[in-house]
Amino acid sequence: MVKELGEGGLMITIKCDLTNDEEVDTMFSQIMKTWGGIDVCINNAAQIGSPKIMDGDRKEWRNLIDLNVIAYCYCAKKTVESLKERDCDEGHIINICRTDHWSSSQRNSGYIAVLKVICMRFSDS
Repeated sequence: MVKELGEGGLMITIKCDLTNDEEVDTMFSQIMKTWGGIDVCINNAAQIGSPKIMDGDRKEWRNLIDLNVIAYCYCAKKTVESLKERDCDEGHIINICRTDHWSSSQRNSGYIAVLKVICMRFSDS
């Protein structure tokens, strides 16, 4: 990938569980240490598959919401904090959602409705 970006570019990889605030904080600290701030955040993590209401349990639902919603919000918050610290008005936050979430079925309609509202409200703020 570095070759695609051109010689002299810097790329790092950071292993991070986006549902763990401490790991996300560590990831952002490493970004700040390496580049001095963050200007663009691309939220693209997702858990594949939605548990059916009758087959799922609270732990599965929490994990799904933690990754598909809370992690997006927390990473966006950390990005905005970085922008404000540097008095930067030119940042971007891109939220990528799975396309199958925009159509629903009986098995996942409640989850889809909640996710749609959260994504729209969050993206407008």
